[in-house]
Amino acid sequence: MHFIYLKRRLVMEQTKFEWIVEKINEAFLILNENGEIVYANPHAQFFLNLPTYTDAPIKETFLEVVNKHFKCEPAKAWTLWLKPTGQSMSRYLVRAETSTSQALWLRVDMVEMDIETNQQYLIHLRDVTETMFLRTEKKPSSKSFLQKLGLHKKTGGTA
Repeated sequence: MHFIYLKRRLVMEQTKFEWIVEKINEAFLILNENGEIVYANPHAQFFLNLPTYTDAPIKETFLEVVNKHFKCEPAKAWTLWLKPTGQSMSRYLVRAETSTSQALWLRVDMVEMDIETNQQYLIHLRDVTETMFLRTEKKPSSKSFLQKLGLHKKTGGTA
């Protein structure tokens, strides 16, 4: 009887979580222990160009999906990104500016969710593009880093 109550409560909590992340103006994903996307809210679907409102499983891992559209920065922080390292490292997904879209910086935060032996990860993607550009405007040395990535804001005029 106690097991049925716990299972029912877990389903209720999952339903509440899904309702909240569907409504919030932030991007959230849940990955399984292999890094495969098992859930993506509408903002995550938009940022990662995932199919919307489908129950069909996504056949690729999170990294396979993001590598199609973004550069993972800094590279060192992504080498063992689902393995605990004991270090807190900032991770970003960076999309260079093109003729049809602006540059985009997404900060990637991850929380491990050990739900009984079924290891899962909650991923939060936050658009920090404006913050990154403001930071580089104040630091001249950062401009060269952004230029290497093709992300420095272009200015009009000729030299």
